[in-house]
Amino acid sequence: MRHASFQGKINRILAVVFVALIALMSVMTLLTKWDDIFDAVRRMDYLRAYLPKHWNGMDLFNARLRSLESKLGAALWKSEELGYVNSAFQYALGKQMITTGGSQMIRLNTGHLYDLQGNVSAAAKVDEIADLKDLLDPDLPFLFVYEHPVVYDDGMFPEGYEKLDYGTEFADEAVRLMRERGILTIDSREVLNASGYSYDELLLKTDQHWTTLAAIVMAREIARTAAEKTGLPIDPERIDPERFATQTYEKLFLGKYGQRVGTRLAEPDDIIVYWPTYETDIRRETFYLGKTLNGEGSFKEAVVRWDKLERGDGGYNISAYMDYGLTENYEHIENRTAPRVRILLLKDSYSAPIGAFLSLVASDVFAVDMRRSNRTFPELVEEFRPDIVIVAYSQQMLRDENYQFVG
Repeated sequence: MRHASFQGKINRILAVVFVALIALMSVMTLLTKWDDIFDAVRRMDYLRAYLPKHWNGMDLFNARLRSLESKLGAALWKSEELGYVNSAFQYALGKQMITTGGSQMIRLNTGHLYDLQGNVSAAAKVDEIADLKDLLDPDLPFLFVYEHPVVYDDGMFPEGYEKLDYGTEFADEAVRLMRERGILTIDSREVLNASGYSYDELLLKTDQHWTTLAAIVMAREIARTAAEKTGLPIDPERIDPERFATQTYEKLFLGKYGQRVGTRLAEPDDIIVYWPTYETDIRRETFYLGKTLNGEGSFKEAVVRWDKLERGDGGYNISAYMDYGLTENYEHIENRTAPRVRILLLKDSYSAPIGAFLSLVASDVFAVDMRRSNRTFPELVEEFRPDIVIVAYSQQMLRDENYQFVG
Protein backbone atom coordinates (compact mmCIF):
# COMPACT_ATOMS: atom_id res chain seq x y z
CA MET A 1 0.00 0.00 0.00
CA ARG A 2 2.82 2.38 0.91
CA HIS A 3 4.50 1.71 -2.44
CA ALA A 4 1.23 2.31 -4.32
CA SER A 5 0.69 5.58 -2.43
CA PHE A 6 4.23 6.74 -3.24
CA GLN A 7 3.80 5.80 -6.91
CA GLY A 8 0.50 7.72 -6.97
CA LYS A 9 2.24 10.85 -5.70
CA ILE A 10 4.94 10.52 -8.36
CA ASN A 11 2.29 10.14 -11.05
CA ARG A 12 0.44 13.23 -9.83
CA ILE A 13 3.67 15.26 -9.75
CA LEU A 14 4.57 14.14 -13.27
CA ALA A 15 1.07 14.99 -14.49
CA VAL A 16 1.31 18.49 -13.01
CA VAL A 17 4.75 19.00 -14.55
CA PHE A 18 3.47 17.76 -17.90
CA VAL A 19 0.43 20.06 -17.87
CA ALA A 20 2.61 22.99 -16.78
CA LEU A 21 5.05 22.24 -19.62
CA ILE A 22 2.21 22.16 -22.17
CA ALA A 23 0.87 25.45 -20.82
CA LEU A 24 4.33 27.05 -20.96
CA MET A 25 4.90 25.88 -24.54
CA SER A 26 1.46 27.09 -25.61
CA VAL A 27 1.95 30.53 -24.10
CA MET A 28 5.48 30.92 -25.46
CA THR A 29 4.36 29.76 -28.92
CA LEU A 30 1.66 32.43 -28.99
CA LEU A 31 4.06 35.11 -27.73
CA THR A 32 6.89 34.32 -30.15
CA LYS A 33 5.01 33.10 -33.24
CA TRP A 34 1.72 35.01 -33.12
CA ASP A 35 2.23 36.74 -36.47
CA ASP A 36 2.99 33.46 -38.24
CA ILE A 37 -0.01 31.73 -36.68
CA PHE A 38 -2.32 34.63 -37.56
CA ASP A 39 -1.06 34.70 -41.14
CA ALA A 40 -1.77 30.97 -41.45
CA VAL A 41 -5.51 31.51 -41.00
CA ARG A 42 -5.95 34.80 -42.86
CA ARG A 43 -3.66 34.92 -45.89
CA MET A 44 -5.11 33.50 -49.08
CA ASP A 45 -1.70 32.60 -50.50
CA TYR A 46 -1.39 30.13 -47.59
CA LEU A 47 -5.02 28.96 -47.69
CA ARG A 48 -5.23 28.43 -51.45
CA ALA A 49 -3.35 25.12 -51.24
CA TYR A 50 -6.17 23.69 -49.10
CA LEU A 51 -9.09 25.00 -51.17
CA PRO A 52 -10.89 23.20 -54.02
CA LYS A 53 -11.30 24.97 -57.35
CA HIS A 54 -14.86 26.09 -56.56
CA TRP A 55 -14.94 26.70 -52.82
CA ASN A 56 -17.55 27.96 -50.36
CA GLY A 57 -17.56 29.27 -46.80
CA MET A 58 -17.26 25.80 -45.26
CA ASP A 59 -14.32 24.97 -47.51
CA LEU A 60 -12.64 28.19 -46.40
CA PHE A 61 -13.23 27.31 -42.73
CA ASN A 62 -11.72 23.85 -43.23
CA ALA A 63 -8.78 25.38 -45.08
CA ARG A 64 -8.11 27.71 -42.16
CA LEU A 65 -8.07 24.75 -39.76
CA ARG A 66 -5.71 22.73 -41.94
CA SER A 67 -3.39 25.67 -42.49
CA LEU A 68 -3.36 26.38 -38.74
CA GLU A 69 -2.60 22.74 -37.97
CA SER A 70 0.29 22.76 -40.44
CA LYS A 71 1.71 26.02 -39.08
CA LEU A 72 1.45 25.03 -35.40
CA GLY A 73 3.73 22.05 -35.96
CA ALA A 74 6.46 24.31 -37.32
CA ALA A 75 5.82 27.25 -34.99
CA LEU A 76 5.84 25.33 -31.70
CA TRP A 77 8.18 26.99 -29.21
CA LYS A 78 11.58 25.26 -29.07
CA SER A 79 10.40 22.78 -31.71
CA GLU A 80 13.80 22.84 -33.43
CA GLU A 81 15.69 22.03 -30.24
CA LEU A 82 13.25 19.25 -29.37
CA GLY A 83 13.66 17.87 -32.88
CA TYR A 84 17.46 17.83 -32.51
CA VAL A 85 17.18 15.89 -29.25
CA ASN A 86 14.76 13.41 -30.84
CA SER A 87 17.01 12.84 -33.86
CA ALA A 88 20.17 12.50 -31.78
CA PHE A 89 18.45 9.95 -29.55
CA GLN A 90 17.38 7.84 -32.55
CA TYR A 91 20.86 7.97 -34.08
CA ALA A 92 22.32 7.00 -30.69
CA LEU A 93 20.19 3.86 -30.81
CA GLY A 94 22.00 2.94 -34.03
CA LYS A 95 19.14 3.70 -36.42
CA GLN A 96 19.91 4.46 -40.06
CA MET A 97 16.30 5.51 -40.69
CA ILE A 98 14.82 7.97 -38.23
CA THR A 99 11.32 9.37 -37.80
CA THR A 100 11.43 13.15 -37.99
CA GLY A 101 9.17 15.89 -39.25
CA GLY A 102 6.42 13.33 -39.88
CA SER A 103 8.69 11.48 -42.35
CA GLN A 104 11.07 8.54 -42.48
CA MET A 105 14.49 10.05 -43.19
CA ILE A 106 17.68 8.18 -43.99
CA ARG A 107 21.29 9.11 -44.58
CA LEU A 108 22.36 7.76 -47.97
CA ASN A 109 25.74 6.13 -48.62
CA THR A 110 26.84 9.41 -50.22
CA GLY A 111 26.04 11.38 -47.05
CA HIS A 112 22.91 12.99 -48.48
CA LEU A 113 19.79 13.09 -46.29
CA TYR A 114 16.53 11.94 -47.86
CA ASP A 115 12.87 11.35 -47.00
CA LEU A 116 11.57 7.96 -48.14
CA GLN A 117 8.64 8.31 -50.54
CA GLY A 118 5.40 6.34 -50.32
CA ASN A 119 3.75 4.27 -53.04
CA VAL A 120 1.29 6.48 -54.95
CA SER A 121 0.37 6.82 -58.62
CA ALA A 122 1.45 9.73 -60.83
CA ALA A 123 -1.40 9.23 -63.30
CA ALA A 124 -3.76 11.89 -61.95
CA LYS A 125 -1.07 14.58 -61.98
CA VAL A 126 0.03 13.63 -65.49
CA ASP A 127 -3.59 14.08 -66.57
CA GLU A 128 -3.57 17.58 -65.08
CA ILE A 129 -0.39 18.52 -66.96
CA ALA A 130 -1.90 17.13 -70.15
CA ASP A 131 -5.01 19.21 -69.51
CA LEU A 132 -2.78 22.28 -69.31
CA LYS A 133 -1.28 21.48 -72.70
CA ASP A 134 -4.73 20.92 -74.20
CA LEU A 135 -5.70 24.49 -73.29
CA LEU A 136 -3.05 25.82 -75.67
CA ASP A 137 -2.97 26.43 -79.39
CA PRO A 138 -1.52 23.18 -80.82
CA ASP A 139 1.15 25.23 -82.60
CA LEU A 140 2.48 26.73 -79.34
CA PRO A 141 5.50 24.65 -78.17
CA PHE A 142 5.02 22.96 -74.79
CA LEU A 143 7.81 21.33 -72.77
CA PHE A 144 7.58 19.47 -69.46
CA VAL A 145 10.64 19.18 -67.20
CA TYR A 146 10.63 16.53 -64.47
CA GLU A 147 12.84 17.49 -61.49
CA HIS A 148 13.96 14.51 -59.41
CA PRO A 149 15.12 14.85 -55.77
CA VAL A 150 18.29 13.47 -54.16
CA VAL A 151 18.35 9.80 -55.28
CA TYR A 152 19.97 9.45 -58.71
CA ASP A 153 21.20 5.88 -58.30
CA ASP A 154 19.72 3.04 -56.23
CA GLY A 155 23.27 2.32 -55.04
CA MET A 156 23.04 5.48 -52.94
CA PHE A 157 20.77 3.62 -50.48
CA PRO A 158 22.12 1.66 -47.53
CA GLU A 159 21.61 -2.02 -48.34
CA GLY A 160 17.95 -3.02 -48.27
CA TYR A 161 16.50 0.46 -47.80
CA GLU A 162 15.84 0.95 -51.52
CA LYS A 163 12.94 -1.48 -51.10
CA LEU A 164 11.21 0.97 -48.75
CA ASP A 165 11.27 3.87 -51.21
CA TYR A 166 8.95 4.43 -54.17
CA GLY A 167 10.46 7.66 -55.49
CA THR A 168 12.02 5.97 -58.53
CA GLU A 169 8.81 4.11 -59.39
CA PHE A 170 6.81 7.34 -59.20
CA ALA A 171 9.33 9.13 -61.42
CA ASP A 172 9.40 6.32 -63.98
CA GLU A 173 5.61 6.32 -64.19
CA ALA A 174 5.33 10.11 -64.47
CA VAL A 175 7.92 10.40 -67.26
CA ARG A 176 6.56 7.39 -69.15
CA LEU A 177 2.96 8.64 -69.04
CA MET A 178 4.00 12.16 -70.07
CA ARG A 179 5.75 10.82 -73.14
CA GLU A 180 2.90 8.44 -73.95
CA ARG A 181 0.56 11.46 -73.91
CA GLY A 182 2.76 13.10 -76.54
CA ILE A 183 4.28 15.67 -74.16
CA LEU A 184 7.89 16.58 -74.89
CA THR A 185 9.57 15.71 -71.56
CA ILE A 186 13.02 16.23 -70.06
CA ASP A 187 13.93 13.95 -67.15
CA SER A 188 16.52 15.46 -64.79
CA ARG A 189 17.80 11.98 -63.96
CA GLU A 190 18.87 11.48 -67.57
CA VAL A 191 20.40 14.94 -67.83
CA LEU A 192 22.28 15.14 -64.53
CA ASN A 193 23.56 11.56 -64.68
CA ALA A 194 24.99 12.26 -68.14
CA SER A 195 26.48 15.64 -67.18
CA GLY A 196 29.86 14.34 -66.00
CA TYR A 197 29.53 16.08 -62.64
CA SER A 198 29.55 14.22 -59.32
CA TYR A 199 26.55 13.99 -57.00
CA ASP A 200 28.41 16.17 -54.49
CA GLU A 201 28.57 18.89 -57.16
CA LEU A 202 24.91 18.52 -58.19
CA LEU A 203 22.97 17.70 -55.01
CA LEU A 204 22.75 19.44 -51.66
CA LYS A 205 23.37 17.09 -48.74
CA THR A 206 21.04 18.74 -46.21
CA ASP A 207 18.16 19.58 -48.54
CA GLN A 208 15.93 18.04 -51.21
CA HIS A 209 16.98 20.65 -53.79
CA TRP A 210 19.80 20.74 -56.29
CA THR A 211 22.89 22.92 -56.28
CA THR A 212 23.04 25.96 -58.55
CA LEU A 213 25.33 24.03 -60.89
CA ALA A 214 22.57 21.45 -61.41
CA ALA A 215 20.12 24.24 -62.24
CA ILE A 216 22.58 25.58 -64.82
CA VAL A 217 23.01 22.12 -66.38
CA MET A 218 19.23 21.72 -66.55
CA ALA A 219 18.69 25.22 -67.98
CA ARG A 220 21.25 24.53 -70.69
CA GLU A 221 19.51 21.27 -71.65
CA ILE A 222 16.13 23.01 -71.70
CA ALA A 223 17.57 25.72 -73.96
CA ARG A 224 19.14 23.09 -76.23
CA THR A 225 15.88 21.14 -76.51
CA ALA A 226 13.81 24.28 -77.09
CA ALA A 227 16.13 25.47 -79.86
CA GLU A 228 16.20 22.04 -81.52
CA LYS A 229 12.45 21.40 -81.39
CA THR A 230 11.14 24.91 -82.13
CA GLY A 231 13.73 26.72 -84.22
CA LEU A 232 13.65 29.67 -81.83
CA PRO A 233 16.86 31.78 -81.81
CA ILE A 234 18.08 30.31 -78.52
CA ASP A 235 21.80 29.75 -77.91
CA PRO A 236 22.33 27.11 -75.17
CA GLU A 237 26.06 27.83 -75.10
CA ARG A 238 25.26 31.05 -73.22
CA ILE A 239 24.47 28.72 -70.29
CA ASP A 240 27.72 26.79 -70.49
CA PRO A 241 29.08 26.46 -66.91
CA GLU A 242 32.54 27.32 -68.28
CA ARG A 243 31.27 30.82 -69.12
CA PHE A 244 30.45 31.71 -65.51
CA ALA A 245 32.39 33.31 -62.70
CA THR A 246 31.76 31.92 -59.22
CA GLN A 247 31.93 32.79 -55.55
CA THR A 248 31.86 30.06 -52.91
CA TYR A 249 30.28 30.41 -49.46
CA GLU A 250 31.59 27.47 -47.46
CA LYS A 251 29.28 25.67 -45.02
CA LEU A 252 26.60 28.33 -45.38
CA PHE A 253 23.27 26.58 -45.97
CA LEU A 254 21.42 24.19 -43.66
CA GLY A 255 18.54 22.78 -45.69
CA LYS A 256 15.18 21.25 -44.85
CA TYR A 257 16.60 17.89 -43.78
CA GLY A 258 19.56 19.36 -41.94
CA GLN A 259 17.27 21.62 -39.92
CA ARG A 260 15.65 18.54 -38.41
CA VAL A 261 18.87 17.19 -36.96
CA GLY A 262 20.99 20.30 -36.37
CA THR A 263 24.57 21.14 -37.23
CA ARG A 264 26.04 18.59 -34.81
CA LEU A 265 24.68 15.80 -37.02
CA ALA A 266 24.66 17.52 -40.43
CA GLU A 267 27.30 19.91 -41.73
CA PRO A 268 25.86 22.88 -43.66
CA ASP A 269 26.22 22.81 -47.44
CA ASP A 270 28.55 25.03 -49.45
CA ILE A 271 26.73 27.49 -51.71
CA ILE A 272 28.35 28.53 -54.99
CA VAL A 273 27.01 31.63 -56.73
CA TYR A 274 27.33 31.81 -60.54
CA TRP A 275 27.09 34.75 -62.94
CA PRO A 276 28.08 35.05 -66.62
CA THR A 277 31.42 36.54 -67.56
CA TYR A 278 29.93 38.15 -70.67
CA GLU A 279 27.95 41.40 -70.75
CA THR A 280 24.28 41.41 -69.75
CA ASP A 281 21.70 44.14 -69.28
CA ILE A 282 18.76 42.91 -67.21
CA ARG A 283 15.67 44.24 -65.49
CA ARG A 284 13.87 42.02 -62.97
CA GLU A 285 10.41 42.55 -61.51
CA THR A 286 9.33 40.13 -58.77
CA PHE A 287 6.01 39.94 -56.94
CA TYR A 288 6.10 37.98 -53.69
CA LEU A 289 3.76 37.97 -50.69
CA GLY A 290 2.18 41.28 -51.60
CA LYS A 291 5.46 43.08 -52.32
CA THR A 292 7.06 44.08 -55.62
CA LEU A 293 10.86 43.81 -55.72
CA ASN A 294 12.94 45.12 -58.61
CA GLY A 295 16.50 44.67 -59.79
CA GLU A 296 18.39 46.22 -62.69
CA GLY A 297 21.87 46.00 -64.17
CA SER A 298 24.04 43.01 -65.02
CA PHE A 299 22.87 39.46 -64.23
CA LYS A 300 25.03 39.54 -61.11
CA GLU A 301 23.41 42.78 -59.96
CA ALA A 302 19.81 42.23 -61.03
CA VAL A 303 19.17 38.52 -60.54
CA VAL A 304 21.25 37.25 -57.58
CA ARG A 305 19.67 37.88 -54.16
CA TRP A 306 22.85 38.62 -52.26
CA ASP A 307 20.94 39.35 -49.06
CA LYS A 308 20.02 35.63 -48.82
CA LEU A 309 23.71 34.77 -48.42
CA GLU A 310 24.34 36.52 -45.11
CA ARG A 311 25.40 34.24 -42.26
CA GLY A 312 23.31 33.97 -39.13
CA ASP A 313 24.44 33.88 -35.53
CA GLY A 314 25.48 30.23 -35.85
CA GLY A 315 27.64 30.93 -38.88
CA TYR A 316 25.13 29.45 -41.34
CA ASN A 317 21.62 30.25 -42.58
CA ILE A 318 18.48 28.51 -43.90
CA SER A 319 17.81 30.99 -46.73
CA ALA A 320 20.82 30.64 -49.07
CA TYR A 321 18.98 28.38 -51.52
CA MET A 322 16.77 31.39 -52.26
CA ASP A 323 19.65 33.29 -53.88
CA TYR A 324 18.01 32.88 -57.32
CA GLY A 325 14.42 32.85 -56.04
CA LEU A 326 12.13 30.21 -54.57
CA THR A 327 8.31 30.30 -54.67
CA GLU A 328 7.63 33.87 -55.82
CA ASN A 329 4.11 34.47 -57.11
CA TYR A 330 5.43 35.98 -60.33
CA GLU A 331 8.71 37.11 -61.83
CA HIS A 332 9.55 38.82 -65.11
CA ILE A 333 13.19 38.92 -66.16
CA GLU A 334 13.86 41.10 -69.19
CA ASN A 335 17.26 40.69 -70.84
CA ARG A 336 18.03 43.48 -73.30
CA THR A 337 21.10 41.60 -74.60
CA ALA A 338 19.26 38.36 -75.54
CA PRO A 339 17.35 37.44 -78.72
CA ARG A 340 13.63 38.19 -78.92
CA VAL A 341 12.17 35.08 -77.30
CA ARG A 342 9.36 35.03 -74.73
CA ILE A 343 9.25 32.09 -72.30
CA LEU A 344 6.40 31.32 -69.92
CA LEU A 345 7.70 29.09 -67.13
CA LEU A 346 5.34 27.45 -64.63
CA LYS A 347 7.76 26.81 -61.80
CA ASP A 348 8.34 25.48 -58.32
CA SER A 349 11.27 25.94 -55.94
CA TYR A 350 13.53 23.69 -58.05
CA SER A 351 12.93 25.62 -61.25
CA ALA A 352 13.14 29.15 -59.83
CA PRO A 353 16.92 29.20 -60.50
CA ILE A 354 16.33 27.50 -63.85
CA GLY A 355 14.18 30.48 -64.84
CA ALA A 356 16.94 32.84 -63.79
CA PHE A 357 19.49 31.17 -66.08
CA LEU A 358 17.03 30.83 -68.97
CA SER A 359 16.93 34.63 -68.95
CA LEU A 360 20.41 34.52 -70.48
CA VAL A 361 19.00 33.09 -73.75
CA ALA A 362 15.65 34.91 -73.99
CA SER A 363 14.57 38.53 -73.97
CA ASP A 364 11.69 37.77 -71.59
CA VAL A 365 11.16 35.03 -69.03
CA PHE A 366 7.83 35.08 -67.18
CA ALA A 367 8.09 32.67 -64.23
CA VAL A 368 4.87 31.91 -62.34
CA ASP A 369 4.15 29.72 -59.33
CA MET A 370 0.58 28.56 -59.94
CA ARG A 371 0.13 27.82 -56.23
CA ARG A 372 0.30 31.56 -55.63
CA SER A 373 -1.09 32.97 -58.86
CA ASN A 374 -4.36 34.87 -58.97
CA ARG A 375 -4.54 34.37 -62.74
CA THR A 376 -5.54 31.25 -64.62
CA PHE A 377 -3.23 29.51 -67.06
CA PRO A 378 -5.15 30.74 -70.15
CA GLU A 379 -5.04 34.29 -68.78
CA LEU A 380 -1.26 34.05 -68.37
CA VAL A 381 -0.83 32.80 -71.93
CA GLU A 382 -3.04 35.55 -73.31
CA GLU A 383 -1.22 38.27 -71.34
CA PHE A 384 2.40 37.19 -71.95
CA ARG A 385 2.02 35.73 -75.47
CA PRO A 386 4.96 33.31 -75.05
CA ASP A 387 6.88 31.64 -77.84
CA ILE A 388 7.15 28.51 -75.69
CA VAL A 389 5.53 27.24 -72.49
CA ILE A 390 7.72 25.29 -70.07
CA VAL A 391 6.29 23.47 -67.04
CA ALA A 392 9.06 22.41 -64.64
CA TYR A 393 7.84 20.50 -61.59
CA SER A 394 9.49 18.31 -58.97
CA GLN A 395 8.25 14.99 -57.64
CA GLN A 396 7.08 16.82 -54.51
CA MET A 397 4.80 19.01 -56.64
CA LEU A 398 3.41 16.03 -58.53
CA ARG A 399 2.72 14.19 -55.26
CA ASP A 400 0.89 17.13 -53.66
CA GLU A 401 -2.76 16.09 -53.45
CA ASN A 402 -3.85 19.52 -52.20
CA TYR A 403 -2.74 21.31 -55.35
CA GLN A 404 -4.52 21.47 -58.71
CA PHE A 405 -2.44 22.61 -61.70
CA VAL A 406 -5.30 23.56 -64.01
CA GLY A 407 -6.86 26.94 -63.27
